[in-house]
Amino acid sequence: MLLLWFRYLAVLAAALVCLGVFRLAVPWALRLLALVLSAGLLLLATRRPFPSAPAGTHLGALLLLGASVFTAEVLYIHASGLVDQRQPAAVIVVFGAKVHEDGTPSEALAERVATGAKLYHQGYAPTLLVSGGIGREGQNEAAVMKRLAVQQGVPAEAIVEDPGGISTEATLQATRAWLDTHGGGEALMVSHYHHLPRIRLLGHFHGVKCLTVPADEGDTLLAGTPFYVVREAAALAFYFLRG
Repeated sequence: MLLLWFRYLAVLAAALVCLGVFRLAVPWALRLLALVLSAGLLLLATRRPFPSAPAGTHLGALLLLGASVFTAEVLYIHASGLVDQRQPAAVIVVFGAKVHEDGTPSEALAERVATGAKLYHQGYAPTLLVSGGIGREGQNEAAVMKRLAVQQGVPAEAIVEDPGGISTEATLQATRAWLDTHGGGEALMVSHYHHLPRIRLLGHFHGVKCLTVPADEGDTLLAGTPFYVVREAAALAFYFLRG
């Protein structure tokens, strides 16, 4: 039974790896490693015919496949999201996060804006695009982000506010519109590491050249990070299948 499960898993994993790494913007070294691993999996899976098995084992095989795909996604989120791709670009895009009812930024928002401001001061792009919507607390995330960035020394005239960034996709659409208006180029995308693989995937679908930079979290991860990772794994699968 375990041999049967392994062979099902090996074939699906090889197909997913080959499809995933070539649809997403990942370094060629990772693509080469994925191809080598996939070739090994396929070799092991096809050495002998699939053994016959009772129908009940197929459910177990599917559950094992689902768990394996989820595990692979979590590993990919950590491996890909933690890669810092900072280099000169046309614009720095900071993704919004919660603002408290009293108007103070959440830890996530403060870290993202601080990282974006640092990239601006280091000369990676002449423009900072801050994108966020109005959350359940009734606060305008983009306005708070602009205020924070100005407090950290970014000139107000260098900041573009996008109050329509109610979702990751909305922010990418606003980024695409800005790039189309200003001659194209690449965008440095700033968010927390677990969010960046989904940004890169949706950027690919929307024709935005994304360079991702994880927000500097210091020595302590955000509270709730395990939940965010699980959420992003589910979102990655959804958007990947949606295309």
